[in-house]
Amino acid sequence: MTDTSRSLRKASRWIAATLALSMAVSLTSLCKAADTAPQDLSEAVATASWWGDFDELERLYAKARNDTRPTATGVTQIDSFRYAFARMFRPGNSSTRSEAFHSQLDSLTRQWATAHPESTFAQGAYLRALYAHAWFVRGDGFSNTVSPQANEEFKRYLNMALEHVAKTERVALSDTTTHFYLVMIVRSLGQPFETQWALLQDAQRRNPAEEGLYWELVWSTLPKWRGDAEQLERLAQEAASHAAEGRKREMYSRIYMTAGFEYRAGLFKETHADWTKIKPGLIDMVTHFPDPENLNRVGYVACLAQDKQTTAEYIERSGDKPVLAEWYSTYAACKRWAQSPP
Repeated sequence: MTDTSRSLRKASRWIAATLALSMAVSLTSLCKAADTAPQDLSEAVATASWWGDFDELERLYAKARNDTRPTATGVTQIDSFRYAFARMFRPGNSSTRSEAFHSQLDSLTRQWATAHPESTFAQGAYLRALYAHAWFVRGDGFSNTVSPQANEEFKRYLNMALEHVAKTERVALSDTTTHFYLVMIVRSLGQPFETQWALLQDAQRRNPAEEGLYWELVWSTLPKWRGDAEQLERLAQEAASHAAEGRKREMYSRIYMTAGFEYRAGLFKETHADWTKIKPGLIDMVTHFPDPENLNRVGYVACLAQDKQTTAEYIERSGDKPVLAEWYSTYAACKRWAQSPP
């Protein structure tokens, strides 16, 4: 272990103590799991984040970038890493978040980025920390609830992230995780959809296997970000056109499925979503990746589409332990409707 790593681990003890109040998986259960079975990527990232083990995070990140096997749900390994790593910056218990918490994360990730100038993970981690700090300062409320001072600080942290990319451009932009974070940052700054689309196109040129930007750009097409139904359809078609043979319908449908988590009942009323086009892709998805989360997701979207037979089928396939998080509080109502008399 390097001197820098020892210093960062020591500095991260406070972060670990803070995270301990809110991590969904306890340290005891993590250690027990490590004794009985290999950790999956998400668990390993959570454990390394817990301890502030940046050396291990570097190793896991490199492994995820090079592993072309999809996860059980069909997402890429690098996307699985990104989602797990994001939890470090937004603990489940909001009471653990504070200015001190975010300032310490900024400091830790900045030190790591400075000490490892050729590491794309290190540069990206600092960007992710600044992004999280910006949203902590601003808060999640509507724009009319944000004070001028908070808005200025919000923009300051986001612009610090852009400045860091400019300073480290050669390294940072060689990795499409930077593009993933840049979409989040420029969207937050109110830059137009075409700016974000250009980031997607540059990422496609650098790494044709990049998929995470499609899911991230779904949020940019939403009305609350001044997006529209035409942008969503354009994105779905783009994802399908770049997908491997055999997954084109699936990728098209996954875009609308992701949008459905936000539109909910409005998916088939406020967008160009067409169940006759989306359903075949979702069937492809669960054929290739019959994970319980995917089975529940198909049931949820079928319910939104008012396809009673398919809703009932996937409720039955999900068994007596449905993944309720994938139903967005609609499971009971969808089940009653699907099982009601014709």
